[in-house]
Amino acid sequence: ESNSQHLNIRRIEIEGVIGDFGSATDFTVGGLSVTTDGDTEYENGSADQLSTGLRVEVEGTANADGVIVAEEIEFEDDPAIRVEGEVTNIDELAGTVTAMGLTFEIRSSTELEDDRGIADPFTLNDLALGDFIEVRGYLSGGIIIAVELEREDTPAPGEFQTLLRGPLTAINEVGNTVDIQGVTVIEQEFITEYEDAAEDPISRADFYRLICVG
Repeated sequence: ESNSQHLNIRRIEIEGVIGDFGSATDFTVGGLSVTTDGDTEYENGSADQLSTGLRVEVEGTANADGVIVAEEIEFEDDPAIRVEGEVTNIDELAGTVTAMGLTFEIRSSTELEDDRGIADPFTLNDLALGDFIEVRGYLSGGIIIAVELEREDTPAPGEFQTLLRGPLTAINEVGNTVDIQGVTVIEQEFITEYEDAAEDPISRADFYRLICVG
């Protein structure tokens, strides 16, 4: 996703996804280095919730080293994570569902639908391991909060497909892998296809040239 940057001599505002994250005083947003101090104010979150892949808006000034000293950091709700796959874990006590290696927190605001038409109303108690679901959510302080979850018909044999959408958290071109929100995706020669944002076919080399963490 694109990052919007508004720079002037005295004040800097940048909105984007946290990329390289060393600590709450050493991370990047949109490729720019950011640090915090005791005067940094937080909106919709706190310093201990900062993590790779989180979308934030930073306001501050640049120090002599060109690092943005954040005066304010706003955590933004970004419904950018989507999974289609089998349920591998359900924790009714914690209110969470896991699929494709990602755990989603189910809240009272989460829209639950049963496309199989078995349960109405459909609740977390009706979900079972192995059910095929589509779930969309957003990162908030390192937690994936589900916006909507649908139980779907299980694909027929030979038609089973999974989908994972989210921010890149690691890139290993030599090892033929990328991590999406911490889940490792492996390339396969002659099988993996690559597209750009316009869904046009591109080469593997162009794909790696275009992508970055976050």
